[in-house]
Amino acid sequence: MSVVDDIKARLDIVAYIQQYTPLKKAGRNYKAPCPF
Repeated sequence: MSVVDDIKARLDIVAYIQQYTPLKKAGRNYKAPCPF
């Protein structure tokens, strides 16, 4: 297992990103407002 795969397995990326920007569920994915 590579380092990247190990990080992906341990980290809930949605929860991490939601600390910084609001996310909305859009089907199977999430959407965030454009920062620009």
